[in-house]
Amino acid sequence: MSPQAPVLHHLFFADDSLLFGAATIRECTVIKGILNIYERASGQKVNFAKSSVVFSNNVQPALKSTLASILGVKCVSEHDRYLGLPLRVGRSKMKRFQYLKDKVSKKLVNWKSKILSCAGKEILIKAVAQVMPTYAMNCYLLPKSLCDDIHQLCASFFWGATDEKKKIHWRSWEKLCLTKHEGGMGFKIFMPIIFQCLLNRDGDCLLNLLL
Repeated sequence: MSPQAPVLHHLFFADDSLLFGAATIRECTVIKGILNIYERASGQKVNFAKSSVVFSNNVQPALKSTLASILGVKCVSEHDRYLGLPLRVGRSKMKRFQYLKDKVSKKLVNWKSKILSCAGKEILIKAVAQVMPTYAMNCYLLPKSLCDDIHQLCASFFWGATDEKKKIHWRSWEKLCLTKHEGGMGFKIFMPIIFQCLLNRDGDCLLNLLL
């Protein structure tokens, strides 16, 4: 996958597979041969029409076309999301996870056209809007700016603000995220968490959460 990463040949999922290899004619020919042997031995056919190959930026365009034709698949710039999560993040995390903000914004815009009470808005924010990013947060550390944007969307929806008319936020979002016993509404506050492994005297790993 990269010069510094461990050697990784394949990843198997429920009904999908990711194969890794060098961008050479010999390697692609070997992979194609292995797939042909698998088809004859198992009786299962690989759907090459739904398969694709991704090359690094160091591979020349002419070589990309040659290797893609050997494999019998289409060449794409990068794989899209798998199981709802991006396969490759890169440096621009804000751009990669922009779809989360768009999904939350789309939901909130649809709800704004309906007459909802404060209790109804509270339930929709907690049960839908704030649940959507948590799936991605199980695997990735989301940018703080993205979390702040989602907080702003939820706060504007709760106070009834629209694109045409702004409303006063009578309490800060941090105070609304306090428990109801503490005077808040119990909303979630998305905060990037960094997991750090600390070793005790016996060499065991102790989990330390840095907020």
